[in-house]
Amino acid sequence: MNIVDDGNIALSLEASDTWFFRESKPHDAIGVTQLGSVFPPPAPTVLGAVTTLIGDLLDVDWRARADGQPQQSGNLFEQLIGTVASPGQLKLDWILPALNGDPLYPVPFDLLLSVTTKNTVRLKVGDPVSCDLGVVALPSLPKNAPADAKPIEGHWLTQKGFQQYLSGIAPTRDHVVSNTQLFSEEARLGIGRNNAKGTVIEGLLYQTQHLRLAPEFSLQCGFSGLPVNIVNTLKSSSHTVRIGGEGRPAFVNHLPQSKIDLPTPKINSEHFVLTLISHLQATDSKTPWLPDGFEPFVNDEGLTQWRGTLLGIGITIESAAVGKPVREGGWDMQRHEPKPVMSYIPAGTSYFCTLTEKAQIAELPKLHLTHLSPKRHLGHGLVVIGNR
Repeated sequence: MNIVDDGNIALSLEASDTWFFRESKPHDAIGVTQLGSVFPPPAPTVLGAVTTLIGDLLDVDWRARADGQPQQSGNLFEQLIGTVASPGQLKLDWILPALNGDPLYPVPFDLLLSVTTKNTVRLKVGDPVSCDLGVVALPSLPKNAPADAKPIEGHWLTQKGFQQYLSGIAPTRDHVVSNTQLFSEEARLGIGRNNAKGTVIEGLLYQTQHLRLAPEFSLQCGFSGLPVNIVNTLKSSSHTVRIGGEGRPAFVNHLPQSKIDLPTPKINSEHFVLTLISHLQATDSKTPWLPDGFEPFVNDEGLTQWRGTLLGIGITIESAAVGKPVREGGWDMQRHEPKPVMSYIPAGTSYFCTLTEKAQIAELPKLHLTHLSPKRHLGHGLVVIGNR
């Protein structure tokens, strides 16, 4: 059985009941009583659900595998998933929510919405200010912009709206989709149990917030590195998986297009924006809001900026619109213990960039829909380029 390098497939996950994706905090962090659900689901959760489905298709004996016994499928499944330290050939390329089959993209943090006019407004690189980073140019509203423009939290852009953004204009309001159009929250009560004794833990009563997904909602995700026969099996029929906390059910169907259909915009100058559409882990504690490899310097005008290289392209980051760090953990199926909770630069973060050498403008398209993260197998660090 051969594993192909590009063995691509896109899948659609649809809820048959509520979903619950537990936020990365212990019960006792908020008095033991309440746990919220994150949205969209963390990449490890989605990859774990589909990995289990693939294991079932390969007739993996999960109990025997936990005991270290050989499998009928040989080492194929292990080659696919690898280990925490050395991931296998199976890769999660991207995750996007969808409404009526149309993908939605995270609203970039440099895009605001006016409360009065209901129009979107794009931030620009502002005047220099002095702060703990030095003298820097922070993002600011353009002149004559509505003063009541606020960040668009809990919203998404349609395909057309995101393409408008990448072309350099502010999307129209009708291309902004709220989380409330995708799901509602349902409170569920739970009781702590001692599974070893089969008894209730006295006093441990808690509440979880489940997500009731809209009938038109689906979660689209792309994978690569799969065996040809598994790709064909996934395409041939529908399947069911359990996903997230409490193993909530989801129907799985394949999508006709295996990659994100987001054409590369024509960049009009050496000034452009680099936007994350999935979370990115930064490993440098000095600059936890920047991609790895960027170092500060002071330019001829006395401004602190950050210089680095991405795919051989020299880039200067002048400013950035960054959201709050996202915390993700998960469950280590091999070690049967929680994974360490990590912080990530959130999807929607936008970097105001300038090419170090204008002649490299022809090379910019290779950055579009590229992963910058070392955790490539989780789809982290997926970026797009756009006009400012």
